[in-house]
Amino acid sequence: MEIGLATTAKMWAQVTASMGSTQAQDEYGGLLDTFIKYSANEPGTHVSEVALPNLLCWNEDTYI
Repeated sequence: MEIGLATTAKMWAQVTASMGSTQAQDEYGGLLDTFIKYSANEPGTHVSEVALPNLLCWNEDTYI
């Protein structure tokens, strides 16, 4: 998990530098944060089992 979090932080820094704004993180950070929290609470669950069902239930304001 630590490596993934470090990689995510590096990715956001690179995207911000490339775009000159935090627009990508502002728009998609919540989705990624939700997945990270879910992943931490469900160790060993493969991304293929959670990605699509959770994407279908997520919107900007809430995670259902």
